[in-house]
Amino acid sequence: MAMNTKSGQMFPMEKSNLYHLVLEEKEHISKNRWYMSEKLGYDVGWETANLNWHMCHRSNWISGLKTQGRYNI
Repeated sequence: MAMNTKSGQMFPMEKSNLYHLVLEEKEHISKNRWYMSEKLGYDVGWETANLNWHMCHRSNWISGLKTQGRYNI
């Protein structure tokens, strides 16, 4: 459970759209790590995959979410 700072009420994070977007983003980064590691022949690590995904893929992902009406932050 997390606290809503505006109302001071508790609510389950699982109901938060932002929470689900963060989980989805983590999954994309994990897949990117796997693809990069397979291509290079060694584990590139989370930080490298995260940076690469943010620099190369995140803007397209956000655009797709907006097109689908899923990005309303």
